[in-house]
Amino acid sequence: MRRFSIRVILTAWFTAMLALIVCALGVAMYFAMRHTITRAADNDLSSRLEEIGPFIEGRLLNRDMHSLAHEFEAHLSGLRPGGDLLQVRSRGVWLYRSPSIAPYDISPPPVAQLTKPRFATVPVPGALLRTLSANVQVEGTSYVVELAEPVGEYYAMLGRFRTLALWFLPALLALSWAIGYWLCRRALAPVDEIANTAREISARNLSLRLAVPRTGDELARLSETLNGMIARLEKAFNRISGFTADAAHELRTPIALILTTSELALRPNASHGEWREALEEVRTEAVRTKCLIEDLMTLARSDFGEVSVQPSVLDLSETVWLACGRCEALAKSKHIEFVVSLPEKDFQARGDPHALARLFAILIDNALKYSPCNGRVSVSLRETNSNAVCEVSDNGIGISEEELPRIFERFYRADRARSRDGGGAGLGLAIARSIAGAHGGIIEVESTLGLGSIFRVQIPIVKGIA
Repeated sequence: MRRFSIRVILTAWFTAMLALIVCALGVAMYFAMRHTITRAADNDLSSRLEEIGPFIEGRLLNRDMHSLAHEFEAHLSGLRPGGDLLQVRSRGVWLYRSPSIAPYDISPPPVAQLTKPRFATVPVPGALLRTLSANVQVEGTSYVVELAEPVGEYYAMLGRFRTLALWFLPALLALSWAIGYWLCRRALAPVDEIANTAREISARNLSLRLAVPRTGDELARLSETLNGMIARLEKAFNRISGFTADAAHELRTPIALILTTSELALRPNASHGEWREALEEVRTEAVRTKCLIEDLMTLARSDFGEVSVQPSVLDLSETVWLACGRCEALAKSKHIEFVVSLPEKDFQARGDPHALARLFAILIDNALKYSPCNGRVSVSLRETNSNAVCEVSDNGIGISEEELPRIFERFYRADRARSRDGGGAGLGLAIARSIAGAHGGIIEVESTLGLGSIFRVQIPIVKGIA
């Protein structure tokens, strides 16, 4: 089922709320006006009763029924020009009815119900009256005095107001819908621009960015957030693209060597010795390719936070010593002075001994590879600020300042020709940084071109473990 657009939903809410407010205000105004009219009529009737009440009591005491009507007329005409709507009744007999009330057949309530003055709205033919009925006691006799006032004109005004409101409401709803839709369309126009721009962004143009309005509102923050996300995607995509291209390049070389060597070995006149030599070369390249693929898998798992670390309490001195033993043969082959300085005390840490041994072996192997024959490589271990610091230094070719920020990037090699000769693919330092990060450590490097390099690894140590 297709839902309505946000514009329509917001417009509907705006119109509904406005209609509800207008209806509530209209109803409140209607009843307020009605209450005001009724209250004004009641106050007027009460004041008139107070004016003529004593006069009625005085005349009833005299019991002069013949002159009663004439005196009422004279008194009432003096109080109100045109007379009053007044009638007086006792024991079912009319004692007085003013000429203005005579045409209306108004029956007052029984005396028993007039414990206090009683107001009522009485519809009569051709008019609407507001009446006040009161019980006047004179020498034990009850007299019902009833005053009336026409209010039909005021209620007619209320009726016209109600009719006008009922005609006005649909027009107001239509106008509010049009205004609300226009406002929503104007307010959501930047969203359309964001959607259109985002729709144009693809893997080929990740450099495209959304326009950020200078309003500082929610849409501006949304655009900035999306631009940040796109920038991260672009960086990740470029990284993946570069990683894929470099991996393909690194795999193409050993595969090409394997194919070439195999073709040479398959010549009809190839000797047994040539076959053996070819198999040895194929085996060497296969081992190199296997190591490269394993390194790629390690980095891929690292990207997804799946670095295989089996934590346990270990002695870093023993782990560093194990890594030095793996590289000792390379040091001897190049006649490099290999100095290992490890303290006698234990440096206990929590981590994977195999992964940490590989980390130290990568740094030591790099130092030996890039040091000249008869050079010097030293490895030391010390404690600084509750961290074990392993330092690997050499007097090799060094790294330029321009290349230092990039040496931990994948497939990056400061000297590509010599790296290929050494069998490296430029993944070692990236793997080393990944292992250090998985153990809560860091790697730092200092280097001077032509003088050598110093790599420092900081790993948190654990104290208080027997």
